[in-house]
Amino acid sequence: MALPGEPSASPPAGRHSLRFEAWLALGLIGFGLFVLPALIYATGSLLLGAYGGGEHIGSFYGDFFRDLGATPQTWGLVLGPYVLVQLARLIFRDRSEPGTPAASREPARPSSTPAPRERREPTIKL
Repeated sequence: MALPGEPSASPPAGRHSLRFEAWLALGLIGFGLFVLPALIYATGSLLLGAYGGGEHIGSFYGDFFRDLGATPQTWGLVLGPYVLVQLARLIFRDRSEPGTPAASREPARPSSTPAPRERREPTIKL
């Protein structure tokens, strides 16, 4: 426990979330650049046969990185994982006010009547 006047060990909340967002973006864009093309190549090879641009995955990566400068669809593939995760975070975000404890958000019920079962929606927190 930090005493008053001493710096706290944890970074400020805004700085932590910015660092998390940067690492999340870097990781998901890296996945879209390097892992997703390999998965596409493997799936295409299994279902459709050999890649038409060459015999191995290196020719596929060569064509993929060449297309990054030529077509916007390739950037859609690279940015797709990041966009999908951000969309899921937007859809399943916690809509309650930040900083209020969960108990204070619940309306008070008389103790003599049993609380009705409430439906709980699934949430994703990253």
